Amino acid sequence: MFGQYEISGKSAVHDHDICLFNGRMRPVTEAHVGVIVEGLEHAQYVFVTVGSVNEPINFRNPFTFEQVYAMLRASLTPMQNDRVFIFGIEDQQSDMAWVRTVQKTVATQAARLFPDREAKIALIGHAKDASSYYLKLFPKWASIAATVKHKGLDATTLRNDLYRAADPTEYVRKIHADVPCIPIGPYLFLREWVHSSDFEQMRAEYLFMAEYLDLFERNPFTGERQQFPTSDMVVKQAGYTLLVRRDRMPGEGLWAVPGGHKLAKQTFRGAALDEVGQETGIYDLNEDIDREFMNLCIRGEKMFDDPWRSTRETTFSMSHGALLPGTRQPIVKGADDAREARWWADDEITRSMMFEDHFNQVQYWADQFRNIVI
Repeated sequence: MFGQYEISGKSAVHDHDICLFNGRMRPVTEAHVGVIVEGLEHAQYVFVTVGSVNEPINFRNPFTFEQVYAMLRASLTPMQNDRVFIFGIEDQQSDMAWVRTVQKTVATQAARLFPDREAKIALIGHAKDASSYYLKLFPKWASIAATVKHKGLDATTLRNDLYRAADPTEYVRKIHADVPCIPIGPYLFLREWVHSSDFEQMRAEYLFMAEYLDLFERNPFTGERQQFPTSDMVVKQAGYTLLVRRDRMPGEGLWAVPGGHKLAKQTFRGAALDEVGQETGIYDLNEDIDREFMNLCIRGEKMFDDPWRSTRETTFSMSHGALLPGTRQPIVKGADDAREARWWADDEITRSMMFEDHFNQVQYWADQFRNIVI
């Protein structure tokens, strides 16, 4: 059994050449598969773009693109798989950058399938909540509201309930057999995954974060948790970037730019200057670099405030870009809550190794400094 859904087969004539379905699908659910199969009734092919590819693994994004890909393929019949193309899309610094990436990916494959004419493309999806706003970001393409009912739990609720489950194996069985809300492919994958060290790490981070967020007061006017400012420092020199390895949850073991919470009596700039000294020892280990020198090396500031930038939900960050002169890298050593500090060549830094949105910060300042010679 590959899945509950089959193509109706009423007609070989389709309204569109391609239906495009966007989603993160961590994990793949019956609702996701239902939309894909419905798309096959409207178009000759369905393109599935899987978002958040190469993001660092965390409890909100616990699966790689390869794992999602395998779950999707195992949830479709052979005939359906022949007409479905699956692509991974990295998150971008803006909606428009993401739209351009999706359009380029779709256009490249569409040109291969329809070399003699422009393909007729439509978006398909559930307009279920605020996260479905992407359906309006492609005005040149048609839009189809999926009619397949949303079965059982959504992926976010499913993940969170799985982390909280007293018996994860029994929970996976129930959501497949009793609800049901996951096809056989994801069921077989999750049944094994809940016995892995990866799952234990994700569950530990989720439970830690639940307790952590309870420490934050609620805004008396909105009822939401108070937002707390943080300040980061991207220090670059001659094609290298200074990074620290986190020594605690969330993101234990991931690499990050130096930074932390801004205290009430600190400025954003002052907080960033303090954090880079505390976490890397750069002021203490180098006679020619002190706080004032680092201050003079700062070339700009940029606010990073995407609501999904952090699993902590409560932080926004003022990122500072500092460009050091010379080519001899200052001595650094991990301290405070940094397990390690070191200089990384820019072409060695990957999105998957970085904490939260810190890869975006490194990328932003690399672009800003590209044509600066000192």
